[in-house]
Amino acid sequence: MLANKGTTSQRFAVRDLKRHTGNKQLLQTSMQSMDVDLRSYSAVNWLKLQPAIHILKTARYRRIDRQYRKQPPRASVLGRSAGPESNLLISIGFEDAELIDWQSRLVRRYVPSAEYVVVDNSTSEKGAQAIRIICEKNGCDYFLTPANPWCAFPSRSHGAAINWALDNVVRLRKPRAFGFIDTDIFPLELTNPFAPLDRQDFFGVVRHAAARWYLWAGFCFFHFSLAEKLPLNFSQAWFLGLDTGGANWNVLYKHYVLSSLEKVETSFFSFKQGIDLADGPLQKCGPWIHEVGQMGRPDLYPEKRQTLKRLLEQHLN
Repeated sequence: MLANKGTTSQRFAVRDLKRHTGNKQLLQTSMQSMDVDLRSYSAVNWLKLQPAIHILKTARYRRIDRQYRKQPPRASVLGRSAGPESNLLISIGFEDAELIDWQSRLVRRYVPSAEYVVVDNSTSEKGAQAIRIICEKNGCDYFLTPANPWCAFPSRSHGAAINWALDNVVRLRKPRAFGFIDTDIFPLELTNPFAPLDRQDFFGVVRHAAARWYLWAGFCFFHFSLAEKLPLNFSQAWFLGLDTGGANWNVLYKHYVLSSLEKVETSFFSFKQGIDLADGPLQKCGPWIHEVGQMGRPDLYPEKRQTLKRLLEQHLN
């Protein structure tokens, strides 16, 4: 009985979607490409037209994203650019020049296989200028993203910045391979995160959401061929429960067997003894260390940053 109600409600939802869009082609595209799992909705959900509403919202997000990708950078500085057969490692900067300074120097020392580029998603002029100065000093390519339409939503803003970098840096340069890292993750020994791409199409830190999985947008690497043949999207797939980078589930990840892929081993630990993990976490990602942003107790964050600084200085001197 519930199945019949669901089917009837589905027809109403689709009819409502047609009325709102007025475009049959958009409806078909939405049903096929929007990150909405119609099987996951209950009869009550259908009666409330939630599937149609979610498809419409996702279509809006995608439209804004397409428009954003077409905009030029607000500023750019070219450093020591490599050739087209290089491995492109893009860091998504945000306000914190100190992190970019540490990261750019450590990547140059420990990841010689990569051409390091900063795509700066800072919202303040002061933050952007500070990062630009560091990039000029350290000889890094620097791009300041267009004004982000999702400033109030950090994960969505991050996804939009990555998508912009994909179209305006990666696809234009046509590297052998490319990767995205967060601004607060640092290599502590000689490493080549692109090496697994000799054996598989992508590599990184895996995150799970129920039966689905995706690569964390803060540490993910791909063959350029994927960007050539697929409409990659590093946005959230919010209605599938997937955070930034999860919108690649339907276009990419679901077509692979996770158990057959090489992955980065990760673990969390407290930055000092005597505190709970949630109060001051750091993350080990293979030979990389991740600050985990400003997660934890706000009163402990300055001490956590100083602990990280002391650790990194052993490798910077």
